Amino acid sequence: MISLKIYLTLKSFSDQDLKKFEKFASSKFSNGRDLSGLVRVFRSLTANISERTTNKEFISLISEKLKLKYSVVSNRLSDLNKLVEYFLLLKISDIEKVKKNFLLLEFHVKEKNFNPFDSLFFELEDMILKNKYDFLSLENLSRLYESAAVKAFQTNNYQKYLEFNEKKNDYRIANFISDFLRSTVEIHQQDFYNKKTGSNYSIFENKIEFTEFINRFKNRDVKAYYLMQILYYNYMSFTNQDKISFYKKAKKMHKQGYKYFNAELNNFLYFMNINYCIHKINLNQAEFYNEVFQIINAKLKDNLFFELRDPNHNANSFRSYINIGLRLNKYKWVNDFIEKYEKYLPAKNRNDDRNLNKGKLMVCKGEYIKAFEFLNSVKKTNFFYYSDCSFLKIRAFFSLGKFNEALEETARLKSYISYHNDIPDFYYKKIVNHSKDSFMLIKYKTDSISSEDLHFYFSERKFPLVQDWILDTVKSIQLKKNN
Repeated sequence: MISLKIYLTLKSFSDQDLKKFEKFASSKFSNGRDLSGLVRVFRSLTANISERTTNKEFISLISEKLKLKYSVVSNRLSDLNKLVEYFLLLKISDIEKVKKNFLLLEFHVKEKNFNPFDSLFFELEDMILKNKYDFLSLENLSRLYESAAVKAFQTNNYQKYLEFNEKKNDYRIANFISDFLRSTVEIHQQDFYNKKTGSNYSIFENKIEFTEFINRFKNRDVKAYYLMQILYYNYMSFTNQDKISFYKKAKKMHKQGYKYFNAELNNFLYFMNINYCIHKINLNQAEFYNEVFQIINAKLKDNLFFELRDPNHNANSFRSYINIGLRLNKYKWVNDFIEKYEKYLPAKNRNDDRNLNKGKLMVCKGEYIKAFEFLNSVKKTNFFYYSDCSFLKIRAFFSLGKFNEALEETARLKSYISYHNDIPDFYYKKIVNHSKDSFMLIKYKTDSISSEDLHFYFSERKFPLVQDWILDTVKSIQLKKNN
């Protein structure tokens, strides 16, 4: 419905944009009418309008305020809707200059306006090649040279046609290779966590001469060269898990090519190395804790932390970075990290994330009374908060020798997860296994099972990994028994 579209769109405008739009509406751009009065009326009626307001109710409110016929207001709202769309397109074209120029370029080719085409082509080529590369740079260059090849063909400039067509094909293949390598790495990452995608990219493996093609760009386009090299070594590191040398090359190439990429692309390339290290950690290669900690610090030093703003806990790395810091006993670093970066977290969850992770820090430091103060302040509005809080309390109770309280918390957690079917399977398995691990440890401490039973249980445990504090406790028990 037009009325709802207008309401939702204008509601999303900032005060500054709304003022600009009101001025734009007075320009008589649509059918020679000044529609600024309609915008002012809308602003005055906003409190009486909601997503449930029907089209008829919306128009009636405007009609009453302007003292105009229903049909007249309906027509003017239709004009206003077009005006909103034009305004947004102008705003987008001002921000997305490359997209705007591509639209103009393709229009000139279609209309055979070749004089303005040349000027725009060189401007756009210069803009893309001189700027830092992003995810779309290779695709944009392929598209650019394709337009130039079409223009050259239509003007019978065969030599230029061959030149631009070769560039178009090279960048199209470069873009395909980059997308292929990224997608393959993502599939391998998902498979590590038992999330089979059903996609099978192995049909391409060993059939594409990646390195030979990539080297063609070494002197031609250094940005494209570094991007493909980094993605290639990341791809090789995930498909050849026994060869760490590929990971090291990917990391080295990123350090050398960092200056050629924009922030978003650099953030992604950092994450590829972080995910590789985390996978190694999940394979019990603990030396990668220091490695991933160094990468995180480098990323933060470069002011790349977009993910902290993500309200989705699967994407938000706040807790992951803290867990890595705590595993290395970097207590001051963790505290400083929380204090510095909590302000970037989504406002809705900020206090809960702060209290949860402050509580986690206190538990690791052995300051259990302070830990409970923080943990009891967490609202536990989702399974992440509930399970994290619960396990931290279990650990605190266990460390204080309050085993009955620890068992009660374990029972509460078991009841919680039995009533929540919204927990993803991967996390559900982690929670269930961690709960069983805690339960077995408490049973041993309360003389319900023997040390042999405890050792047998943990010797049979597979993926997902046992929590570090539980594993350390079990090892300590075995060490005392053997001495």
